[in-house]
Amino acid sequence: MSKIVDFFVQNARTIGIVYVAGAVVVFLAMTAFYIWVDRASKKEQELYYDEYYYPDDKFAERMSVVVWFILSLGCAILWVGIPLLICGLIVYTELEEHCPELMGDMTDRNTEEFDKEENK
Repeated sequence: MSKIVDFFVQNARTIGIVYVAGAVVVFLAMTAFYIWVDRASKKEQELYYDEYYYPDDKFAERMSVVVWFILSLGCAILWVGIPLLICGLIVYTELEEHCPELMGDMTDRNTEEFDKEENK
């Protein structure tokens, strides 16, 4: 255990730089994605004006920027854990499909089929 602690203590600056660089990249990627989605939304509003006619609502636009900023900041801070979370969800889904009895067998069933299986 002390070897692990020693490694982190000796390489704290390098680990910190990598973490901050990753956070900046994630924040910039989220910003680019938000800009892309916003432009696509505005283009769609121009194409289908009758369906998307809303009076200019500056409050909604400002709130979308605030929500984007909070999400981007959260993703930038937690960028190390997000891929782990996604991988964990994928593994959980695969495990649930292949071994439902391990996960409590929460699949929807007909009561007739369930009764037939219990009576066997």
